[in-house]
Amino acid sequence: MECEISFRLTRGLPARKEEYSEAEVFDALEACAAFELVDSRFRDLKSAMEKTPYEFYADHIANGAMVFGAFRKDWQGFDFTRTRVSMKQGGKTIIEKIGGHPTGNPGKPAVVLANLRRDTTGLKAGTFIVTGSFTGFHPMELDTPVIGEFDGFGSMQATIVG
Repeated sequence: MECEISFRLTRGLPARKEEYSEAEVFDALEACAAFELVDSRFRDLKSAMEKTPYEFYADHIANGAMVFGAFRKDWQGFDFTRTRVSMKQGGKTIIEKIGGHPTGNPGKPAVVLANLRRDTTGLKAGTFIVTGSFTGFHPMELDTPVIGEFDGFGSMQATIVG
């Protein structure tokens, strides 16, 4: 499981000739704290990532499911490079750190996506955009609730039933 900030488009970003600016894309997004449940059809996921990258991509890049917290429109007011993120299970802290998104601002990959899609279909309102982990992958125990939190921003909870 991984802790992430995920996004949903509140309005469409249709196909067009000119590039979308960061401000245009950011204004079309609302964000939430989220879990990505990493799952794969491969028994040895690490080997699949290294030896068969196209099959790994066809496996949805090991995305088994998403758990979304409450969405917020005021996400641009947060400095995610300075936000404490934690993941806990059964009273034990699995990880706790400050920041951790590969781009610093988790909204930046959404701008890249919008501009990749502007030449084809654009992006429709309601589209979910997952832009990367703050915590990296951590295995979880079955049947015990997991709580993820981005201090001051939001939280999420999930239980994987086995």
